[in-house]
Amino acid sequence: ITGKGDARFQPLSITDLARAAVIAFGDPSTVGREFLLGGPRYWTYREIVESLGDRFEGGYFLYRFSDPTYVVADAVVRAVARTVLDGRRALVTGGSKGLGFVFAQALAEAGADVVINSRNLAECQQAADELANATGRRVLAVAGDVADAAEVERIRAEAEAQLGWTFEHQP
Repeated sequence: ITGKGDARFQPLSITDLARAAVIAFGDPSTVGREFLLGGPRYWTYREIVESLGDRFEGGYFLYRFSDPTYVVADAVVRAVARTVLDGRRALVTGGSKGLGFVFAQALAEAGADVVINSRNLAECQQAADELANATGRRVLAVAGDVADAAEVERIRAEAEAQLGWTFEHQP
């Protein structure tokens, strides 16, 4: 702990960060703007460390705030996010687990059809099935290594062929 542990933070869950990003993706007025994001409560570093205890599972911090303000804000964000990306498409690399999965989930919850990519087809398919069942969106698993330019083209072509849409670059 640096100093006496009194430095203050506003922790934000990965899920909330993903939802905020999805809402921004769907709103052209957010292009080129910066937003300060923070959770509903200030915590000292000491409080964060003391609260951790057994709240880790698989390397991810599992903590949901029970503050009523947070619950209401969460419900509002979910309601807005459900329609932000209706009819849009997204390709999420590294989408089978971790932060990539959280972003894929937020995009699907917001109404986008999603292609999940990772190098492991079984993990991709499991994540795609989970998201499709949870959100009712079309979710496709396409394995491939995005470090290889030819693979990137194959991933795009496979997604377009299977789902019948074209990815277009938008600056």
